[in-house]
This record gives sequence, C-alpha cells and structure tokens, in this order.
Amino acid sequence: MCLSGLGFLIGGIALGVVGIGVGLLGWLTHNKIQKKKLVKIDPLLEEEFNKLSDLCEEANNLTNS
Repeated sequence: MCLSGLGFLIGGIALGVVGIGVGLLGWLTHNKIQKKKLVKIDPLLEEEFNKLSDLCEEANNLTNS
C-alpha cells in the first residue's frame, strides 16, 4: 500500500517537473516572438503617433486662433 502511494508521489513530481519545463519553454518562445513583432511594429506605431500628434497640434492651433 505504501509503495503505490510513493509511486504516485514520484510520478506527480516527475509530471510537475515536465510541466514546469514546458511552461518555461512556452514563456521563452513567447518572449522571442514578441521581440520580433515589436521590431516590426514599433516604427509603424511611432509613425502613426507622430501623425496623431501633428493632427492634435493643428486642431489646437485652430481652436486657439
């Protein structure tokens, strides 16, 4: 009886270690993909923010005139 409980304990620990490894691998993969996307998206976002800033400045100038 004690051996079957010990087997479940060892199996549970092994399964937990595998789960942590898979989670870590997924986290590392996600970070790598996220960095690649940011390199592509950041310049586009900066350009759009500049357009929005220019538009807001023009609107401010029109309302203050």
